Amino acid sequence: MRHTKHIQSQPHRCSKKMIHVRRGGIGSALILLGWASATSGDVVSKYYSAPYYDYRIAHMPDIDQRREMAPGIMGLPGNGSMYCAPTSAMNIVMYISNHGFPQVTPTANNWQDPTQYELATLSINAMGIAMSTDATDGTDGTGWPVGARAWLDPYNLFTVSTYYRSNTFTPSAQTMAHTAVEGSLVSFGIGRFDIDGTSGGNPILGDFVGGHVVTLAQASYFTSGELILGSRDPADDPDKDSDPVFYKQYQSPFGTNFYDATNETVYFDPGATTQVGITALNFQPEDTRMSLVNGYLGVKLKQGYSFTSSAGGGDDLSTWQPYGMDGSGSDPVRVSPIAATRPVVDVIAHPDLFGYLVLEEANPAIRGDYPKLHLLDSSSGDLTEITQIPNATKMILGRNRILYVMAGTSLHAINIDDPTGPILDTVTMAYPGDALTFDDGSDEVVVLSYRSQGLLRYPQNLAGNPVPEIQVIPGTVPLSGDAAMTAFPPDPVAPARSEIWFVTDAANVIYGLPAESAPGNDAFGGVVPDQISIAAIQNPTGLDFDDAGHMYVSNDNGLAEVMLDPALNRWVIVPPEDSFFGAITPGSMMRLTRSRTNYDPAQHDGWRNIDPDTGELDFGTHVPDTDPEPVTIALDSHGSYLHMCPATGVDPAIIELAPLGFFPGDKIRIEELGGFAYTATSPDGPVTLICVFSSDDTLLPATESHRVPGAIQAGEPFVSSLTYQCGGHVTDIPEDFIAGLAVGPLQICIEIPAGATHLFVCGQDSYYNDNYDPNGDFAVRLSPMSCGTDCDASFDGTTDVNDLLALLSQWGQPGPCDNDCNDVTDVLDLLALLAAWGACP
Repeated sequence: MRHTKHIQSQPHRCSKKMIHVRRGGIGSALILLGWASATSGDVVSKYYSAPYYDYRIAHMPDIDQRREMAPGIMGLPGNGSMYCAPTSAMNIVMYISNHGFPQVTPTANNWQDPTQYELATLSINAMGIAMSTDATDGTDGTGWPVGARAWLDPYNLFTVSTYYRSNTFTPSAQTMAHTAVEGSLVSFGIGRFDIDGTSGGNPILGDFVGGHVVTLAQASYFTSGELILGSRDPADDPDKDSDPVFYKQYQSPFGTNFYDATNETVYFDPGATTQVGITALNFQPEDTRMSLVNGYLGVKLKQGYSFTSSAGGGDDLSTWQPYGMDGSGSDPVRVSPIAATRPVVDVIAHPDLFGYLVLEEANPAIRGDYPKLHLLDSSSGDLTEITQIPNATKMILGRNRILYVMAGTSLHAINIDDPTGPILDTVTMAYPGDALTFDDGSDEVVVLSYRSQGLLRYPQNLAGNPVPEIQVIPGTVPLSGDAAMTAFPPDPVAPARSEIWFVTDAANVIYGLPAESAPGNDAFGGVVPDQISIAAIQNPTGLDFDDAGHMYVSNDNGLAEVMLDPALNRWVIVPPEDSFFGAITPGSMMRLTRSRTNYDPAQHDGWRNIDPDTGELDFGTHVPDTDPEPVTIALDSHGSYLHMCPATGVDPAIIELAPLGFFPGDKIRIEELGGFAYTATSPDGPVTLICVFSSDDTLLPATESHRVPGAIQAGEPFVSSLTYQCGGHVTDIPEDFIAGLAVGPLQICIEIPAGATHLFVCGQDSYYNDNYDPNGDFAVRLSPMSCGTDCDASFDGTTDVNDLLALLSQWGQPGPCDNDCNDVTDVLDLLALLAAWGACP
């Protein structure tokens, strides 16, 4: 017997397009259906589980860089042809201003409003001045991060990370997606290179032709194998090429440019440096030049982090981000377990701010067991081993992305970007060190050594076992017990008198030493250090600086924020109510995210921008901002995600949602179209349509009772019938739901649950082998909630009287006009429809 619920029927609408879906993902033909979100959030997808990822942001500004000077029109120097870097950074700044931080200049605004055109031009010009942008050559390697920091540093809210491609670092779509998923707003540089030949079928790259900078809008790699990279490109303004009036006065419509992106292996001259997994844009084998992702700039809200460790496990990582970016879903406080098997010794934030480097101590009971260095992925919580380091005790990350680990009398330099051979160089010290830091101002690794009674300063390149410069600490400074050390930022808002600061168990004092020791009056030859001794700070155990030069001190009374008062010329406590982190208790040590860059004039000078009119830029395919279109997907009457006995060998439709523009949190409408006959002699018509959301596309064999291991609960649970044959096997999957009924509503309005990436769809039946679809019309249509919360029932882009009549005909019942998904069309839906009257925006 076939079981069906009977409720009042609703008519279904005609299909706009029919697309067949195969198991394993959506074909590339579906990818350009539409890209704007149907949800109110701005970061509409932030999924990362290597090798797959999906980051997409809506409402990112798309400001034009080319602005011609004319009478009464400000314009930009050189008509803005070299202003890609300041414009792409201004996109991020404007997004920040519009999403919870209106105090950030140029303040919150509608940047597509023609009356704001000149203000946008003025803002780009000001950013260009901060970046030292040249009207002929553009922005160089140091100007990009310096200008962005000059704009944002005064607010003391943000971390600006800028990393270029180097011999040890390969930026890619995956790198940027991982960074963005964990909260950074990203702009990336595109480098264009001559191709001088091939080696093993891979390009050998020669001269650097020039570069371009854009703002990241999407970076996705799906299980279907589709790699998508989308940007807000400030140089792609076709309206300004064809319309002189438009060129001088109006902002081009916002939209995303999508590249034909591939990950390539290339060789760079000179030296034949190999880069594996670098992302190329619109590359064809016959091309004589190649465009590559050549670096990125990420802006993220400042964070503090700390860890707790216990001998029996239970290690936790705590992160504090007191302010959240509107639309990003930021967590002010997050406590996450560290899945370490042994106590954690030290934790450092990864340079790309998508996770943490975790040092786990050795088990002394196991012979040959060593401390282990891991990467903790914030997205998944996975702890992946990088290498083992005998006697490792402390670590610090250098400005150049190299990790320095202190292990007994050894100091190691480790390339965290190359897990296949991470230890680069090692130096041997006379005595074991007691604390470790990195001085960004001098690019030196600094070791505090009690036995040497001083600071050992090593160059950042440890090749050749260099001899350190020794900065003597006066004998009047007590040194014993545990120690912690940090370095003052090189370009702070309020300069300090000392660069290196440390605490030890031997004193209730924080000591600071200048960059270089002058001949002193102490028996050891050292200078008298600066000292911070404040009654409210008791037994300091950890300290770190933010970009503004404020010191955060972990002590018995919690966390103290201190700053150098320039009027008093002394360090004072910031009242807890005015402190960025307030009255929190981080434990023995809290570190802060800091603005860093691996800029190296030897590698990154000579950057020059490409003029958009030369034809050298790969703009990609421009897709204006829009809502996802309804999409119709053909269904096979023999396919099912339920247990079948006997099996048909046909799978259900397994629909990957992200390529269609649908993401967790979106409200979508699922509609049944057509139907099938239960036997060759039965009538052909609507059947019960059932669905289940899943975290992946895994479908177990038909012999399994629960075939969708990634199933996620959504909607009203549906209990499916027993199999018609084989003695009546149980087929029910508790997480699935009804989307359409043979006699009743043929659609459901439902919110995509958190973690869902796929939708499984099929007809409900107890025996599938004899099903018959003579006209092949059985299908499902997925639609966004059009116009936000209106009832555009006809999908014609306008909310009008036809939609009002449709709503009234469904009064008191579920249906397409039940936009708040409360299973009844009522006055709330009517008010929403009237508020959205007219053309959809």
